[in-house]
Amino acid sequence: MKVRDVMKTAAITVRLDDSVSEAARLMRDHGIGFLPVVDENTRVCGVITDRDIVARVVACDAPPNATRVVDAMTLELVRVHQDDDIDVAAHAMSFTHKGRVLVTGDDDVLEGFLSLQDLADLDDFD
Repeated sequence: MKVRDVMKTAAITVRLDDSVSEAARLMRDHGIGFLPVVDENTRVCGVITDRDIVARVVACDAPPNATRVVDAMTLELVRVHQDDDIDVAAHAMSFTHKGRVLVTGDDDVLEGFLSLQDLADLDDFD
């Protein structure tokens, strides 16, 4: 089975210059704790998580309205391609201890993401 068969393609994203407050609102409104950060060409630059916001903004008493996503995001990316087998994605998650991987094309344009829950929901995944 390929990543494209189980990945989610409707990723909610933020841009580098969006405020952390906007990212937090999107997370709250959509019930998520993870947003890919993209540039104007939808190339992935990083991710911002609810934990990033707590550790890099709230805990530092930085103003969320004035703090930009670029200043709080995580730069280390775990990504796979949609043509990869899902075992490649599972290994990437296991090796990096991440619950999600980004799915990007060769040009780093975001195509979607895959989560541990997506893999757990598969009946035929060994």
